[in-house]
Amino acid sequence: MSDHQEFNEKEEEDGLLKPHNAQKCINDLLHGLYTREYMAEHSLTGAKSSVGKDQPKPPIPRKELELIT
Repeated sequence: MSDHQEFNEKEEEDGLLKPHNAQKCINDLLHGLYTREYMAEHSLTGAKSSVGKDQPKPPIPRKELELIT
């Protein structure tokens, strides 16, 4: 078994290759780059919340998101 194959199997065991982890990784990056207050005052899309708030939060600048992803 190659080192690469062993590494991939270890990632699978740890759950690192599951699709939802990409979303978690981006979320962790955002929380590492921005303050908690900034994240509370912004959204990824700028779309109106389904929670029913009157005004949508401003989006995180698209250029910054493109650099992250």
